[in-house]
Amino acid sequence: MQKSNYIFELAQIAQQQRYCIQTVCSTCGSSEARNDLFMKTIESLGIDFKDTNMERGWLCIGNIYDEKLFKKVLERIIKELNDLSDQEIDTILGPVPFYTWKGSAGPDNYLKFVILQIYDSLLHRLQQRPKVMSFFKDSITNEKINYIIYKMDKRYRGASNYLDTF
Repeated sequence: MQKSNYIFELAQIAQQQRYCIQTVCSTCGSSEARNDLFMKTIESLGIDFKDTNMERGWLCIGNIYDEKLFKKVLERIIKELNDLSDQEIDTILGPVPFYTWKGSAGPDNYLKFVILQIYDSLLHRLQQRPKVMSFFKDSITNEKINYIIYKMDKRYRGASNYLDTF
């Protein structure tokens, strides 16, 4: 029997509980989804919460200041993304994937949320978008996840080129 992927489980919980998964939400900061992602990751690593020196309510992976812990958490989340099956990815994306929408970023989606959590935390540390994108290229081995990142990057570059015209 195959062990369940916790990214898939968390996506289902987020949908059932109607969690806010807007990465830039200024009301709740997507705290439930961020907290769940952090807690499930450290649980899967066998790390006790008290050993993380994190504060409840601020469990965003970008707030991990201990570099060893950050690396472990990041590697574990990447592993979970890489281990998602095509069927799990399709289920999370739903009938109309967010990246197919024209003229907007599309509806919020848990995969987009997780990818942007990784992106934001790395951008804060590396300070250069090309380095972050290189990290994704080197770390993500799941073809469907790579395609989603490619589509998100393509939309970002298109939007930033548009904004450069002002």
